[in-house]
Amino acid sequence: MVILLLTVNQLVSGTSNLLIINNISPENFMLNRLINKFELLKNTQFPHDTTEDELSLIHAELVEYDGYVVGLIDSLIVYWKKYKGEITSKIRLGNQLEFILTQKKFPYDYELEERIKKIGERSIGDSKAIVEEYLNYLFVIKDTLEEATKLLRELDS
Repeated sequence: MVILLLTVNQLVSGTSNLLIINNISPENFMLNRLINKFELLKNTQFPHDTTEDELSLIHAELVEYDGYVVGLIDSLIVYWKKYKGEITSKIRLGNQLEFILTQKKFPYDYELEERIKKIGERSIGDSKAIVEEYLNYLFVIKDTLEEATKLLRELDS
């Protein structure tokens, strides 16, 4: 199998020297895809806060959720690199990551997304634009979580 890899910066800037890797395992290929999605998430500008009370509360939740997701994905990547995906009882993991590893699924906050959409339905002007920023950022989070879930499920196959 021949794999072509581009960094996030190369994809965004359009400047790329292709890196060809032979005989990469499917698990490592999926890990590299997750790392690229994670880098994209970390490099995506976080949405702006607002003085509008309802949206400002949503912003605070988004900040908390983002930190939670970044921590989990970072832990998974570190865990994978250090232990090569082997789940053993000797490895001490955080409770949340341990639960996710056994469930083979990263949780996405659909409730937060729905609340933002409902606010967007009745918003106008600047508020509507802020709602779109929040939803776009949530899409990047969701995409990263889906990639992490694919990696976890690959461990089982």
